[in-house]
Amino acid sequence: MNWSKKKNESKGIIRVEPHGIALAMSDSPDETVAMIAWPAIESVAAFKRDVFAYDLICLAITKSDGLTHEVNEQMIGWDKLIAALPQNLPSFPAFEDWFHRVAIPAFKTNWTVLCQRSGPGVKT
Repeated sequence: MNWSKKKNESKGIIRVEPHGIALAMSDSPDETVAMIAWPAIESVAAFKRDVFAYDLICLAITKSDGLTHEVNEQMIGWDKLIAALPQNLPSFPAFEDWFHRVAIPAFKTNWTVLCQRSGPGVKT
């Protein structure tokens, strides 16, 4: 999902809900473009995008159907998502346990798998 938009347009909204994560372009529930149920999350990886003058911390959330949704720290609701992930995915590490691995060094992707439900190297 490409959330990049022109200047002055919404960067997207992340809504943490009891049954999962809703991704939207506005606060209206009618504007939800994707719903990710907690049990459907297969893996979450953190990485950085080099957006010229700075790095953007992102998460790639892959569902059991193989579809991956990308969210980033500029989206409204990012902080709530970061707090909710360890509460809803038992193997998901606390923010302070992974942030520096992704953030440093600057301008490198630093792809880091944070949790994975199945396959090699299963974390439960």
